[in-house]
Amino acid sequence: MLLISDKAGRIIYLGQLFSGSQVDFTLFKKELSRLDYSGKQVWVDLGFTGITNYLPKSPVQIGCKKPRNKELTKPQKLQNKEISKVRVVVEHAIGGMKRYLILRHENRIRLRNKISDAVEICASLWNFKRGFTLNTA
Repeated sequence: MLLISDKAGRIIYLGQLFSGSQVDFTLFKKELSRLDYSGKQVWVDLGFTGITNYLPKSPVQIGCKKPRNKELTKPQKLQNKEISKVRVVVEHAIGGMKRYLILRHENRIRLRNKISDAVEICASLWNFKRGFTLNTA
């Protein structure tokens, strides 16, 4: 499931639930590639390698992968650190959703729509706990 968060940690998008192992970039192409990202800053991890080809009009921030048997250069390490500072907010949002036990433990829910409902409720509770409200304008 893809999750989009803003820099404040508000969960603003939850994607479809896919079973099994799925590559992040494949999920992006299925769900989000049709949206307009023009002029929007996009921060992703290395699971989205190749996204710059899909978003040519948007500044994409993606980390540098360490070459095999070599080290990253100092500028690459600094770039990765800056990207991680922003991306850690998303990781905290995911962790905040997992504080609700239904997402932490293996559950017996077998209906996909019920699991999706549980994830959406946990995301809403996370946003509520953080004091975020719906934009009513």
